[in-house]
Amino acid sequence: MNKYKQSILIAMAILLVASMALFIAYGNNGLIDLNLKKVDKNNMIERNKKLEKVILSHYRQIDRLKNDLEFIKVLAKHELGWVEKDELVFKMKSNTEHRTSNIEHQTSNITP
Repeated sequence: MNKYKQSILIAMAILLVASMALFIAYGNNGLIDLNLKKVDKNNMIERNKKLEKVILSHYRQIDRLKNDLEFIKVLAKHELGWVEKDELVFKMKSNTEHRTSNIEHQTSNITP
């Protein structure tokens, strides 16, 4: 009888340890959640590094806009299409403009 009680106690202890292990692994804030949080943390760190680079680039650009007249001229030329006083500008027709003008010319010659 004593051995029977011992085996029941051992079985209950094994079940208790197994259930605790399952709870540690799969319960709230368990090992699986811990691993997911580590992955999220690493993703956030990488995202922060990228954002730091973008912010640094913006700070540099702001500094150049405040202090570098040549940089402002280059931006005005390329982004806004501005020209300086003594520059010559040649405007070329693009292919779509050329086709459109040919179609308009052809349709104007058609008599009803």
